[in-house]
Amino acid sequence: MKPFGRFALLALLLPAAALAGGYLNAWAALDACADQAYREGREREGHDMKLRPLPLRRDRVSARIVAPFVVEASYLLPRGLHGTVYSRTYFVFAGHRRVLEAHVVPLVDNRPRRPHAVGALARG
Repeated sequence: MKPFGRFALLALLLPAAALAGGYLNAWAALDACADQAYREGREREGHDMKLRPLPLRRDRVSARIVAPFVVEASYLLPRGLHGTVYSRTYFVFAGHRRVLEAHVVPLVDNRPRRPHAVGALARG
């Protein structure tokens, strides 16, 4: 094989091996990330339609691979007809986890809204 051919092969295989290692790392950390999200959110609870408390259970926490070395764990806590989604994004590498982002997303936002720019122009 010519020297240029070896370098080209190495240039293709090295990034592919890094990506494969990243996805394998994330796959191995799925349960650990879900467990950590459960432990951090264990004191939270939701409410059903009759306002009875619904504590967070471990089986309600799910984790998914977002990118190489990145796992997202999330769960939903109901509040009657509404609810809130909690999600945490982790960077995982060689058994270590670091939180990159944490989001709290209410499914219904009852804050008052300002009129849209289009509506304001149409009225004025």
